[in-house]
Amino acid sequence: MLKHSNLILALGSKAMRLHHWEKVYNLLDAAMPPGNLDVGIRLEELLDLKADEHCSEIEDISGGAEGEAALEANLKKVKDIWNEICFGIVPYRDSKERFILGDLEDLMTQLEDDQMQVSSMMGSKFVARFREEVEEWEKKLTYI
Repeated sequence: MLKHSNLILALGSKAMRLHHWEKVYNLLDAAMPPGNLDVGIRLEELLDLKADEHCSEIEDISGGAEGEAALEANLKKVKDIWNEICFGIVPYRDSKERFILGDLEDLMTQLEDDQMQVSSMMGSKFVARFREEVEEWEKKLTYI
């Protein structure tokens, strides 16, 4: 068990999605098992396919999965924040027909933080799967 601990940790990552498992099986030059991966894959089966000989490559795939998952979670946080933000309005001077946006200090701080976050996502090596969505949010935040 200790001999395969790195392999087990890499394969046991909760960030591994179907496309990551496809990469693993392509690396092992084997067909994906039929059916749903939620049923499970036995370590013995992977060792029979010589997965232990490709441990570093599998760790790279798992690391990519972790990076993608972190990026996806951060993007979701940004989207959730901006889906909930309400712009407060106040009457303009003594007019009852004209309104302007209220205090924007907190909103501007949030906007700057999220612009930096999205900008750093664009520089991530894990952005490939989400590039279009991240670019879209970069434009939206710039427009705001």
